[in-house]
Amino acid sequence: MSTNIKKTVKELTSIIDARPPNIANILIYVREHIDDAHVCERGVQAAWNLMFYEASNKKRALDAEIIELCKETLVLHARHKQVGRPIVRNALFVFKEMANVCESTSEKIKATHKKQIFDRCMEMGLSNIIIDYLKLYSGTVGGYVFDPKIQEAGAASLGWCCLKATKDYKAKVIAYGGVERMEFILKTCSKNPHILRYAKWTFNMLLEAKEEYERDMLIERERIERQKMILKMAKGAKLNDGKKKKKKKAMFTEVDD
Repeated sequence: MSTNIKKTVKELTSIIDARPPNIANILIYVREHIDDAHVCERGVQAAWNLMFYEASNKKRALDAEIIELCKETLVLHARHKQVGRPIVRNALFVFKEMANVCESTSEKIKATHKKQIFDRCMEMGLSNIIIDYLKLYSGTVGGYVFDPKIQEAGAASLGWCCLKATKDYKAKVIAYGGVERMEFILKTCSKNPHILRYAKWTFNMLLEAKEEYERDMLIERERIERQKMILKMAKGAKLNDGKKKKKKKAMFTEVDD
């Protein structure tokens, strides 16, 4: 670690250790040193811990644009040789903490703020990002090892993103490979109870959504087919009516002659 990196991390540590801790100050410092992977790793982890232990910090984190910051750190440092894996892990756990606000019973955060936070999670396309990094650290991509903690964080964050999401949102997650990704985790981590609890929960949720989506699609196809049949019958009836009128007119013409 270079002298400059040591200095920035030391400065960040002093901000993290301040009492009372200020999550906004931590995130401001991370943003100012966004190119420093070690600062991003420590800063995002500290923010995650503060949100985990104090629900009211989620609104402060939202105001400090933590989701956007995490997305940027992933783009810049997810493949870092030394701290890439903890950066991904911390970012996914941040996504989880932000998304699970939809079920929060804490009185320290207002209902309107809970909605704002969850809506932002939906707007930011987090599910696709989660699935991408689950794949990257699945042990199937050259140069990147399997990381069980990332699989746990990913399964948990994906589940919370989908729990209160719309049918359309879940359909997009399914189309992007969410079900297959959870199946992979269930097979690969079959002996790890910490990962399995989230993977099973998310898998069952997405599977139920998939079955419902397929039923809706079947109903829609049947509705379209019925509509086509009705239009065809109406068209046929109109043609027959036209033929009858034409025949009747011809009969009257013959009588007149």
